[in-house]
Amino acid sequence: MKWFIRRVIKKGKGSLQFEEEIHFGETLTIGRAANQAIFINDLRAALEHARVIALGNGRYRIESLVAAGLRIDDRFEHTATATAGSTIEIGNVRITLVDPPADFEAAVEVGLVDKAEVAAREQVEALPQSLTEAGLRKRSWSWAFLLIALTFGLAVPLMAHFVPTFRALSKDVPKNVSSAMPAQRRMRIQSDIRCLISPRHTARIVTAITMATLAWFALIKNYAVIATKTSVSG
Repeated sequence: MKWFIRRVIKKGKGSLQFEEEIHFGETLTIGRAANQAIFINDLRAALEHARVIALGNGRYRIESLVAAGLRIDDRFEHTATATAGSTIEIGNVRITLVDPPADFEAAVEVGLVDKAEVAAREQVEALPQSLTEAGLRKRSWSWAFLLIALTFGLAVPLMAHFVPTFRALSKDVPKNVSSAMPAQRRMRIQSDIRCLISPRHTARIVTAITMATLAWFALIKNYAVIATKTSVSG
C-alpha cells in the first residue's frame, strides 16, 4: 500500500510551502523517534505515539500507543475508525486524513496547530483555579468548617459533661455490647468505645479533621498556582 504524505510548512506573511513524501506499507507510524513515518518534534509526543492503519475504501483505524490516548476529532480516544476529514492532534501537530490522489491508496496532510486556536482551547478546557471559578465561596465554607469544629470540639464534650441524659447515654453505650462475647474481648471493646466518645478523643479527632482540611485547601491552592504557571509558560 502506498501513502501520500503532504507536509504544510508556514512561511512568513501567511505564505505556505508544501513538501510531499511517499510511504509504503499498511501502517503509518507517528512519534518522536527517528524511525517513525511522521516525525513529531515535540516533547509532548512519545517515541512511538500512534499509528494509522489503512483498511481500504477510504477507511482508517487510528490507534493510540500511549495510555493518555489521542485527540481524534477533538475527542480523546484510544482507538477509532475514521475516514477522510478526520484529524489527529499530537502536541502542536495536526494530522488530517485526506482523499488520496491517483495512484495512492491512502493520504494524510501534516501541519502545525494555530497558536491562537490552542490558546482558545486551553482557556475553554482550563480547570478551575480558584474557589470562585469552581462556584464555591471561601466565606461560606469557612463558616461551615467553623461550625463543625465548634460542634464536635465544644458542644459534644460540654453536653457529655453537663447534660445528665447525654452523659448517661454515653456511659451506657459500652454496656450494650453483646454479653455473648468473651469477657476479655468485651472489656476491650468497651474500653475502645469509652475512649472514642471521651471529650479528649473528640478534640483530637476535630484537630485531625481541621488539619486535614487546611492541608486540602493548601494542596488546591498550590495546584492552582502550578496550573497557572504551566498555562502561561505553554
